[in-house]
Amino acid sequence: MKRLLPLLATTTLALSLAACTDNSPEETPAPAPTVAASTLVPGACIATNGTPSLLGDVDVTEDAIVACEDPHVYEVLAVQDLPGEYLQGTTATDADRERLQAALDGSRNDAVQMKFAAFARAYCAIGLQRATGLTDLEMAATDAANLLATPITRTSSTRAVLPPDGWTEQPLLICVNRFTEPSPTPESAPAIEVSGLVTPQLLTDEVPVDQRLCLNFDVNGAPADATCAADHDAEYTVTFDATGLLEPEQLAASVGDLGVPFPTDVQEQLDEACTDALSRVVGEDRDESLVGRALRGSGGWGSGSTTNAVDCVVTPDDPAGFLLPAGSVIGIGDADVELVPRG
Repeated sequence: MKRLLPLLATTTLALSLAACTDNSPEETPAPAPTVAASTLVPGACIATNGTPSLLGDVDVTEDAIVACEDPHVYEVLAVQDLPGEYLQGTTATDADRERLQAALDGSRNDAVQMKFAAFARAYCAIGLQRATGLTDLEMAATDAANLLATPITRTSSTRAVLPPDGWTEQPLLICVNRFTEPSPTPESAPAIEVSGLVTPQLLTDEVPVDQRLCLNFDVNGAPADATCAADHDAEYTVTFDATGLLEPEQLAASVGDLGVPFPTDVQEQLDEACTDALSRVVGEDRDESLVGRALRGSGGWGSGSTTNAVDCVVTPDDPAGFLLPAGSVIGIGDADVELVPRG
């Protein structure tokens, strides 16, 4: 099974962030203050009473805001006034929105579009980090924010939205978490309704086992989907971009397809980052029989992208001898884990 950074999703309003990953120069955004004039603020929930798109998504508008206890499809992660440097003139136009939407949708024909795509991806990743408590995390002595570390889930994906209503008067970039049917690739799965504020629970024990993404390794060591309800080799935790962690020569030496091993020194550094993430994902006083392991993601690593994706898993410290028990270890805190002997 290939874990992906967010994929393209062609909708009228909801734009997948992974369209921002290919061939886009990465830079850390400097967000302006959250827009006060809009009620589309972090923590707002969006219902399904907007106009459906071809993929069944809904308009992200103030008219669609509901109490989070009510059924909804989106949860707002961040809201940003669009920096004027991305506009073609001194005021926003519908042409600007169409051009920037195309950039988020993968059609980037100039430097401004590429820069905006990278800005949106980084800004929305930071919004998801804040919502899930990853902002204060260090991974291999590197700030998780610089690595764009975000949770891996079966049931949601982060999207950048340029809402059309009133956009020319108040051009906004809105980041939302979109909830879907459980899937290894939720960025392309059908949307579903949830109730209650769900995003902050993604890295806690509040998320049901059937919404987790667990895996087994085949005879060649390649990951394959597995149900978390049975004993399993590992469980996905977070994904991050190794570009901000590794030296240029390490990145060059690590180029390869899915399944190609990393050089030993690179693997050790990436594993350290994934183990550090367990302090937030499992708990500060986690069971020491659990360690983090880094797997090569499908983004970058020689494909021409400036993103080099790493997928972290939690696994037994002796994976040759033990399995994780049925269920999920995410969010268990200082609870002991009874590993299952193989065979």
